[in-house]
Amino acid sequence: PVQGSHLANNCGLTQSSRLTLSGELQHLLQLLRFELHSEKPEMERVLKLLKSFHCIERYIVIEDVVNIAEEVRNQISIFIEKRIALIEAEVKRGTFAEQNFGEANASTIKMALSCLESLEHDYPNKVNCS
Repeated sequence: PVQGSHLANNCGLTQSSRLTLSGELQHLLQLLRFELHSEKPEMERVLKLLKSFHCIERYIVIEDVVNIAEEVRNQISIFIEKRIALIEAEVKRGTFAEQNFGEANASTIKMALSCLESLEHDYPNKVNCS
């Protein structure tokens, strides 16, 4: 891995390259946020973005990359927490006799579980669908 600004400069990351990399990472982070906050996130796209972030984080260890990687982890944690809360809320709704538990509720739970299952491999300490 390339660690620190001094090594990054010696390995070909000029100031201009670092700024370009930082801008692209911000763009990818916005795409990830968009997907994670959408009603029906495309998990295949989310996983591709996460793979890109993991790869960059692994090989380029400079402040900009470290900060973006931390924000990615925060966004994923929030997403997981929201999906778990959604499942719990739907299950709780189903336990009240005065509220009908229908196809829409089941569909919501199925979609949330599907999203969590997609992340289970990369985030086993946060997601356990077994």
